[in-house]
Amino acid sequence: MKKILFSIMTLVLVIGLVGAGAFAYFSDTETSTGNSFTAGTLDLKVDNADDPIVAKITVAYMKPGDTGSVEISVKNDGSIDGVADLHIKNLVNYENDQNEPEAAVDSTTGDEQGELGGNLLVTITYDGGTPVVAGQTLDSLNCQNLTLGDLLKSETKTITISWELPDATGNAVQSDSAVFNIEFSLNQKV
Repeated sequence: MKKILFSIMTLVLVIGLVGAGAFAYFSDTETSTGNSFTAGTLDLKVDNADDPIVAKITVAYMKPGDTGSVEISVKNDGSIDGVADLHIKNLVNYENDQNEPEAAVDSTTGDEQGELGGNLLVTITYDGGTPVVAGQTLDSLNCQNLTLGDLLKSETKTITISWELPDATGNAVQSDSAVFNIEFSLNQKV
């Protein structure tokens, strides 16, 4: 009985091996080597520089009716497209000295109670297009993030910041100053 059982098991094993060989398929394998992922870059340059940015607006001895502008270049020195933003922040209106004509119309004398930012009108234009903001007071632009527009990889565009102290501005702004920061940013375009 053992011999019969052993013979049957041997026969099943041989049939299994022959059957497995009879059902073999052709195959071929190829290998792709050197695959990689690389992240792109965004690198904003303002007037061809990184921090600290030397692009500054300094205007002294303004009087009603004065206007002016400054052009600032921005460049996406990176490898992916972006969207440029401008953020006016940390505005402080200083009262400074108060002479007799100003004191006659303005009783505020505190360090940060000047009126210049509330009277100075600002227009910001991006790449010569339609103004992003037009004729808004510097006070109203404080803490606003302004989306300027696309700044594609390797592209340079110009931001024009114009200002006007209207003719109707009175003595309340005499000797006042407005000091603020401009933050430029570049975000990935989606």
